[in-house]
Amino acid sequence: MQIRKVLRMALAGTVAAGGFYYAVTTDSYREVEIRKDAVVAARPIPAGTTLEASMLRTIRIPESVSVGDAVVSIHDAVGKAVRVEMAVNEPVRASRLSSTPALPAESRVMRLGVTMVTVGTSVRPGDVVDILAARKEGDSRVLLKGTRVLAVYGKEGRNLFQADGTPNKEAGLTPAVVEVAVPSLETALEIRKTMQSGAEISLVGYGAHGSPVTVMEAGAEHTEQEG
Repeated sequence: MQIRKVLRMALAGTVAAGGFYYAVTTDSYREVEIRKDAVVAARPIPAGTTLEASMLRTIRIPESVSVGDAVVSIHDAVGKAVRVEMAVNEPVRASRLSSTPALPAESRVMRLGVTMVTVGTSVRPGDVVDILAARKEGDSRVLLKGTRVLAVYGKEGRNLFQADGTPNKEAGLTPAVVEVAVPSLETALEIRKTMQSGAEISLVGYGAHGSPVTVMEAGAEHTEQEG
């Protein structure tokens, strides 16, 4: 009888230990949401505003909703201008910041979808381009002369260039969307109207950074979907 009692106690101890081990191992594999720092707007910020530390704050957000070019340090954003209007708690993205002088208040940012790129050419932020319109009848005209490229995005929506102007190797090389500055809302509406009329829109650039002459066909105005 004594032997059976010892065996039962030993067996119970083994089961208890096994149960504890199971609880520990299953708990260690429980899905844990990873969070990371992100700099966001502390208040509404108009387009063209040069950022100050008081306009920003840092929060922790789930890694699953963080964008690839999210700014994680307020120091990296201060002194740079935002290209687009920002809402409260909107993450600050490096692709939407500019170290160049802020755009005039009446200026607008226009994003054009690229349908064709001439072989051997390139475009990058800071390049100066003309926006041309050509109709099937053969006539063509300049819609906007000497505007500046603000950003260039790839097919997956990632910026092809980092904030310091160096290529983003992970984003590829082929531009899908070019972001340009236009001097006024009226100019932006004129470009949109011309595109909707069926005219072929081209971006012809001078390569401000020493790159070759740039020629691109813009298929349509690109509108970013909010998600």
